Amino acid sequence: MISLWKAYQAKVVHLSALLLMLLFSLVSLVSCNQPAPAQYVSLKLGIPAAALQSPVKGPLPDATVLHVGVTFKIDPRLLGQADHQKLQPGQRSNLEVLANRLGIDDATYQKIKQFFHPRGIILNLSKLRTHLSIQAQAGTLAKVLQTKFVIRQYKGRTFYAPATPPKVPAFLANAIDAITGLGDDSPCLKTRGFSGSLRCLNPPSEGKDIDCSIVVSIQLSATLA
Repeated sequence: MISLWKAYQAKVVHLSALLLMLLFSLVSLVSCNQPAPAQYVSLKLGIPAAALQSPVKGPLPDATVLHVGVTFKIDPRLLGQADHQKLQPGQRSNLEVLANRLGIDDATYQKIKQFFHPRGIILNLSKLRTHLSIQAQAGTLAKVLQTKFVIRQYKGRTFYAPATPPKVPAFLANAIDAITGLGDDSPCLKTRGFSGSLRCLNPPSEGKDIDCSIVVSIQLSATLA
């Protein structure tokens, strides 16, 4: 009787060990199939540190509509090919094929659309796939970029900018050459990395459109925090 009891106990221990091994294997398999979390990096917008440390007058109203422009990096060699491309009479141009190689590919654009997925964000990719227009309310865009937009006062001028550096997935940051519309400032903020005609900002009213795409060009050039 004792021998049977010992044999039963040994069998229970053996089955328990097998069950634990099976559970461990299943957990490992599920972990391997899960996609790795996206890596986020902070973008340096080139705004002078003194300006970013200036007094905050208040938040930019969440309903303020921002128009952001993103220019993607282009291989200079492909630009040279496009420049020398000639259209022969009676032949179909392959400029369209070359254009698809100049900008971002379909897979990258799909990931970008997944990143900017909240309702209310409008994306428009150019035909050459080298420029992306983004229209969204400040509150919505701030949540996506993990920041807040605030209005600051610097040397008697007012401007708006992200309170903290905006964060985007690494794949997107590495593809960006320039971005406009994430900050608006006055001529007193001109510094290396800025170009264009800058304007001052009076505190915007609720729901006011702000189009910065022709106001400030902030060169990122892969300057990542």
